[in-house]
Amino acid sequence: MNHPLVSVLILTWNRKEYINHCIDGVLKQSYSNIEIIIADNNSNYKISDHILKEYKPLVRIISFERNYGCPQGRNLGVKNCKGDFVFFVDDDGYLHKDAISNSIAIQLETNAAVIAGVVEQIVWKHPDDIPNREVDIAIGQYREKSIFSGGICLIKRTIFEDIGGYPSDFLYGSEEVHMSLQLLEMGMKIIQSKDVVLFHGPLGDQISKDMKNLSNWNNKLCVALNLYPLPIKLTFLIYFIFAYPIYSLKISNKCFALFIFYFPFTIIRSLMYFRITGISYKTYLNYKRLLK
Repeated sequence: MNHPLVSVLILTWNRKEYINHCIDGVLKQSYSNIEIIIADNNSNYKISDHILKEYKPLVRIISFERNYGCPQGRNLGVKNCKGDFVFFVDDDGYLHKDAISNSIAIQLETNAAVIAGVVEQIVWKHPDDIPNREVDIAIGQYREKSIFSGGICLIKRTIFEDIGGYPSDFLYGSEEVHMSLQLLEMGMKIIQSKDVVLFHGPLGDQISKDMKNLSNWNNKLCVALNLYPLPIKLTFLIYFIFAYPIYSLKISNKCFALFIFYFPFTIIRSLMYFRITGISYKTYLNYKRLLK
């Protein structure tokens, strides 16, 4: 199993100007045993019309009937993957040529559940401006972490499926935290490597920053009430009620107004995630330690 099949999953939504460049980065990988799945989250156009003719035979396109959001979109995408591992790539990024090869090498060495990459922010005005250059790669630059970024990571497909994937109603934010806590509780490792690189530019957000903050905060509360040890989840609930309105006000008056408007729905939704049991204190403390 030195060269297992890797399913490269690219979830996309309304990024037709970047999708071909993302595919190009995958096709130029030094690791060859891959399949490429494009999962379209119900874009405003037919995604196949915007993929280069020469790329079409090399990718498999899955089109959803509606926008499921990032977490559930990835869940559905994984159901169409055949590989032993799934490599997730943001549709607006460009992979370094050894990203997949390095992630597989590290996974085989560490047997980690997740190999998390790093994002190198660069400036570009157009995808073709991304430098197709070497980065300083030296296998061995990795460390254990407690969380990963879903935009560049390698995950064992069976583990992803056994855990149940991401929470299906998390539109944006904290879905990786939810999965990470479950993995750590199961005694599995998350490894972050500087040798797994995604080039990324400062693109405009598809969701307003205020709504991204609110969604992420809401999901953080859901994660806490679902998985934290009981005294900590209750403490976090109180902290959320009193501190997060102040956080929203510091961002903007609009963010505060939205926070107050959605607050009843936030509390009701988060309480639906509540369960008395959760991860152990040992796992929680280990999670906090590995965040550093």
